[in-house]
Amino acid sequence: MSIAIIPIAVSVHTVVSYVFAMTIKPMWHSTIFGPYFVVGAIYSGIAALLIAMVILRKVYHFEEYLKPEHFRRLGFLLLTMCCLWFYFTFSEFLTTFYGQSPEEMKVFYGKMSGDYRLLFWGMVFCMWTTFFTLTLPWLPLRTPAPLRAPARVLRPILAIAVVAAFVAISQRAGTMTTLAMDLRMPLPPFLERSMMAIMPIAFVWSLLPYLRNNPIVSSFVASIFVVIGMWLERFVIVVPTLVNPRLSWGVAAYHPSWVEWSLTAFDFAGMVLLFVLFSKVFPMLPIWEMREGELAERSRFETQRVIMDRASEVPA
Repeated sequence: MSIAIIPIAVSVHTVVSYVFAMTIKPMWHSTIFGPYFVVGAIYSGIAALLIAMVILRKVYHFEEYLKPEHFRRLGFLLLTMCCLWFYFTFSEFLTTFYGQSPEEMKVFYGKMSGDYRLLFWGMVFCMWTTFFTLTLPWLPLRTPAPLRAPARVLRPILAIAVVAAFVAISQRAGTMTTLAMDLRMPLPPFLERSMMAIMPIAFVWSLLPYLRNNPIVSSFVASIFVVIGMWLERFVIVVPTLVNPRLSWGVAAYHPSWVEWSLTAFDFAGMVLLFVLFSKVFPMLPIWEMREGELAERSRFETQRVIMDRASEVPA
C-alpha cells in the first residue's frame, strides 16, 4: 500500500491542479500548477505525519519504536520539500510579475499589498520559519557567555515581539505600497521587506535552546508551521483570484462567515476523529516488523554473548 499510494497521490493532486490550471482565471492558468500542487501535498503530508507521530509516540508510549533518528530523517525530507516549495512559489510569482498582465497584476498586488497581504506574508513567515527551524539547530551557534542569562528571559519576549512586529510591518508595507500604486511611485523601501525576512530567524533563535539536539521538538514545531502555512497558501491561491473576475463588475474583499469557519473546523475535527478511530481498531505499528526487529535484536545479543564467552575462555 505504501508503494501504491505514491502514484495515487501524484495523480490525484495533479488532477486537482488541472481543475485550476485549465481555466483562464488570473494566476490559475499556469503549467506549473501540476508539480506545484504535488509538492505542496507531499510537503504538508509529511508535516501532518510528523505531528501524528509525535502525538502517538506520547499517547501510546512508542518511545522504543519511534526514535529520534526517525524524526531526524523525516526532518531532512521535510527540509527538502521546503526548498522545492520555495522554488515553485518563487517561479509562480516571478513569471506573473514579468508578464505584467493587467488581470493577473490585480491578483498579484492583492496578495502582496492588498486585502490579503496579511495572509500572504503570514504564509511566507510560516514557511520561512520552517526552513530556519530545520537548519539553525544544526549550525554551531553559541550565545556569548555574558548574554546567556539575559537571553533566557529575553527569548520569550522576543518571540512575542517578532509576531507583533510582523503584523505591524505587513500592515504598514501594504499601506505604503497601495499609496505608491496610486501616486505612480516606486515600491516601499527594501528595508521593510528585509526586516520581514529577518523576523523568522529571530523567532527561531528565541526557541533555539528547545530545538537544539532535539529532532523531535524541532520537527514538531516545523510541522505545525508547515500545516498553518499550507492552509494559508490554499486560501491565498483560491480567494484573491475569485474576487478579481475578468468581467467589469465590482470587486469586494472576501471574509469567511461563521458558517464557513464552522465547516472548516468540522473538516479538521472529522479527519482527527477518523484517524483516532483507525488507531483504536488497527495497530499503529506493523506487528510482523516489530517481531522481526525483536528477533534480530535477540540474535545480535546472543551472538555478542557467544563472542564474549569465547574471548573469556582464551588463556591470557
